[in-house]
Amino acid sequence: MRTSAPTSGLGQTLLKCRAWAVLAVVAVLTTSSMPGQAVLDPQSDEPPLAVAAAEEYAEPTATSSSTAPSYVRIAAAGDIACEPPYTVTQRSCRHGATARLISSRSVDGVLALGDTQYETGAYADYLQSYDPTWGAFKQRTFPVVGNHEYRTPGAQGFFSYFGERVPGPRAWYASNIGAWRIYVLNSNCDQVDCDAQVQWLKEDLVAHPRRCSLAAMHHPRFSSGPHGNSVWAARFWPALDKHQADLVLAGHDHDYERFAPKHNSGAVAANGLRSFVVGTGGKTLYSFETIEPGSRFRYNRSAGVLFLTLRDEGYTWRYRTVGGTLLDSGTANCLR
Repeated sequence: MRTSAPTSGLGQTLLKCRAWAVLAVVAVLTTSSMPGQAVLDPQSDEPPLAVAAAEEYAEPTATSSSTAPSYVRIAAAGDIACEPPYTVTQRSCRHGATARLISSRSVDGVLALGDTQYETGAYADYLQSYDPTWGAFKQRTFPVVGNHEYRTPGAQGFFSYFGERVPGPRAWYASNIGAWRIYVLNSNCDQVDCDAQVQWLKEDLVAHPRRCSLAAMHHPRFSSGPHGNSVWAARFWPALDKHQADLVLAGHDHDYERFAPKHNSGAVAANGLRSFVVGTGGKTLYSFETIEPGSRFRYNRSAGVLFLTLRDEGYTWRYRTVGGTLLDSGTANCLR
């Protein structure tokens, strides 16, 4: 065991000051409930990840130039582009800023979590608003359809814009990226046959087992935002829970929220699904309302993007604001 030399009186004073400073930072991160503030749940059963958020996680590197890296990077956010013409403010129409944030970092794929183009998902609006910003990533985007896209009948603007990036007219599909299988689901159960979709999901989970998997949809199963918990999203969770999917991403509420792993029942459990609401792609920001049990981190002061590093046996998450500030981060192993 390493021992320390006696500390001088001045040294003891400096150590006390540092200790009080650390306690002050922890207090701000764990007790703030003011609107627009980052909030880390003081009752969390997880490590205080936000306290360590200023630290970067080192990415693994290939052992040689001929060896492919064993990870991929994904950027994710929903509720993105304002209807043209629009005015950029601090809290609205920041889709250009979130696009620049993604462009500033090397990513292999982009999950656009629905409501990609306001207000109606019209094709002409995509060309004027979404395309000059997030369109830069179109060929590596996994598009999720939201409720606003269906304000154009059949979400035809969405399908016309993304084309082959959305296989088939149902807007639900699966894709492999790195060691992971990604399920893009259509949670607009008033527009599509969700019973058929759930059956497809169950069959694909059996036919294509992976150690690590994630699901993306527009409506969140759990949310502390004004839209709250979605009964449509709840229809997919039993299958994902049974097969131990690792992550579920959604938008719809225009805020950022991370939940502890939970079962479909709402019970927090180590083998549950870890879910994120990332409705901060740029359109506007919402206030939090009734705080859902299991909410571990919340933020709604500015637009931002969730960055995921998907490894062969686990993952790392980082949430960054449009200014590049790292607010929430952590790492975990896959459940299988």
